[in-house]
Amino acid sequence: MKSQTAGVLELLKQHELVIKQLYDFFAEQFPQKKDFWLKIASEEQRHADFLQTLETNESYVNWFVESSHLGVAAIQFSIDFLIQERERMNVSGTTLLKAYAFSKDIEDALLEKYLSKINVNIPPEIAQVVAVLAADTKRHAQEMAVALLGERKAQTK
Repeated sequence: MKSQTAGVLELLKQHELVIKQLYDFFAEQFPQKKDFWLKIASEEQRHADFLQTLETNESYVNWFVESSHLGVAAIQFSIDFLIQERERMNVSGTTLLKAYAFSKDIEDALLEKYLSKINVNIPPEIAQVVAVLAADTKRHAQEMAVALLGERKAQTK
């Protein structure tokens, strides 16, 4: 049981780190928006760090197995998809507009697919971490939406 739970938390942490790597990639690809991307990337690193702190507590690990309703296969699929897309963009290139749109979709999916499922009988310590992740993710989605709108307007001028 413990290895399955640690697997869930480890995959969630990896997921955050893959998103961070994507935003680092966008910072390199779009130097004019480097600060924007690096700020969000650093917050993704912080999310991974928060998740890692949960792995040290057996009761939190057990809660993820018994109550979190998160599937290892779904998380791994998302990680693989993000890696493939980053590799594709590295080879084929991308535009700033597409980077914003893709990133907004990622942040929206995190809210809908993962964070919204973690809401049943949450131990207070896990609830604190999830609240920070959810608030940051919601803000990231909003920031991406604003940036996407701004880029669309800039392209129509």
